[in-house]
Amino acid sequence: MTNKRLAGLRELMLKYGVDAYVVPSTDPHMSEYVPAFWERRKFLSGFTGSAGDVTITAEAAALFTDSRYFIQAAAELEGSGIDLMKMGLPETPSLAQWLISRLDEGQSVGIDPLLFSVSAASALEDELDAHGIALVSLEDNLVDEIWEERPGVPSAPVKIHPVEVAGETRASKLDRVARAVEAGGCDAHVVSALDAIAWLLNIRGEDVEYNPVVIGYLLMAGREFTLFTHEDKLTPEVRAELEKDVAIAPYDDFGEALAALEGGRLLIDAGTASRWLLDALDTSVEPVLGTSPVTLMKALKNAAELSGFASAHRADGVAMVRFLRWLSEAVPAGGVT
Repeated sequence: MTNKRLAGLRELMLKYGVDAYVVPSTDPHMSEYVPAFWERRKFLSGFTGSAGDVTITAEAAALFTDSRYFIQAAAELEGSGIDLMKMGLPETPSLAQWLISRLDEGQSVGIDPLLFSVSAASALEDELDAHGIALVSLEDNLVDEIWEERPGVPSAPVKIHPVEVAGETRASKLDRVARAVEAGGCDAHVVSALDAIAWLLNIRGEDVEYNPVVIGYLLMAGREFTLFTHEDKLTPEVRAELEKDVAIAPYDDFGEALAALEGGRLLIDAGTASRWLLDALDTSVEPVLGTSPVTLMKALKNAAELSGFASAHRADGVAMVRFLRWLSEAVPAGGVT
């Protein structure tokens, strides 16, 4: 099945005029853990680990992953036509080096710019450009064109995270972010990291397994904030609560809203914002690459958050003791290795 999918992808590479294609494991929000809807690398390769990038040329394919997954990846890639590249070992080339060794000057590497951060795309582009190889952003994701029966967009409802647990109101957080952006000389800001949005808006969701996040973008323009998300996940009560502080718009309208910005300086977090986001801006907008103020604000925990941490550790400790007690009895009894 994997060989068939690689063949289909290579046909599309010819159609789109690229000599190689990179399929990362991330999503448009630079998440490590992604919903099934965006598990393109898993679909293409059969590798189910959380981290790993696949790169394909006309003659070869490779998965780059770290030491957590060496044994698992070797087993899952067997017979797939994809070689395992063990990252971190002296003999293992980087993804860029692997591409450079297989491509000639004048050839090109295709990517979906939604799946590469500004910094990651720039770094790869610089390495390839030094060898006369072009990095090409494609409007369509090639994996999506061969992915039949693709899972749907997550539809779990959004929940409000109580202020008693959050320790700070949504309005207070938004005000702090707006003041920090303005102090940095910017007029607008995009928050695209899902954990940052969840913290900032005091919301939680189930869009990613074991990660309480909600898929969306948050756009600050002046002092106005707009959350772009899938609106069917908002109950009337949740929507009414959010609209006290932010406007709500469909997730798919974000690109249009971004392109409609005119003039001013837009703060973009180069590590979490996608290359697509940067390319979508009107030429009148000055992008300012930096770090979102949400990152440091979220890292500094208030008293309510610290209390929550302690409670979580106690609950986790009880669960671990219960598991170890079960394991100590289950192994001697047989059937559990």
